[in-house]
Amino acid sequence: MSFTVNGEYLAKALQAVAAHAYKSDDVPHLSTLLFNVNESEELLITASNGSTTGVAFVDLWDSDGTLDAFAISLKDVGAILKVFPGKVAGVDEVSIRFETEAATDFSNIISRDDEAARAVRASKIRITDVSGMIPGKSLTLKQAWIGDRDVEQLWHHIAVRTRRLGTVPRRTAVSSQNVALFKTAAAVYKEPLIFEMGDSTGTLIVRCGEHFIGLLTPTHLDDDVTALYDKFRSEWKDRLPARLAAVQDA
Repeated sequence: MSFTVNGEYLAKALQAVAAHAYKSDDVPHLSTLLFNVNESEELLITASNGSTTGVAFVDLWDSDGTLDAFAISLKDVGAILKVFPGKVAGVDEVSIRFETEAATDFSNIISRDDEAARAVRASKIRITDVSGMIPGKSLTLKQAWIGDRDVEQLWHHIAVRTRRLGTVPRRTAVSSQNVALFKTAAAVYKEPLIFEMGDSTGTLIVRCGEHFIGLLTPTHLDDDVTALYDKFRSEWKDRLPARLAAVQDA
């Protein structure tokens, strides 16, 4: 498989999505970014830590037409960004070409010792700056092993919530650390974060411009905490200045 993308948009997508990868060497197959070429001639880049998911797309400039997938470890994504930061002085548009050795069927990977898993770890991904007449910087990486991760299931959790008009919950609670993971998308795309209620559980869909979408899982509130926040709400209602209180009463 081979394809070429805009280097600046690739760098933005990698940074925005990498924030949501699982950051631990204890579970290496979760500390990866998943790359999928789809029928719309887009490169989808996905990562999830279980509490948040980030997905970004980059338009393909050209491709050999192969619809395939591969994974790159979070550590190697850092290496890519060092070699291909997105912008190059004196170059209007940076072109980055990806080439893989062969199509990979991740569905056959059962365990770390499985023959298919060893084949994936032996597969190489070559990334080259092809902006000029002569190829420039190049980086060769090993494909990352992802176990039995189902990227389509990650997409499904987002897709169904973008289509659903469920009951809006009274409140939702989210971890400040998880919210902070989305600030990278806002920084690289220079767009505000848009939060939409995804379903009646309080799961949030997070959008940032055209190229990024994410999922933010809520923190569970037990009955005692819910009752406590009902009390806080009532106290603040009574604490408000008269004009605001009059609006609430109306």
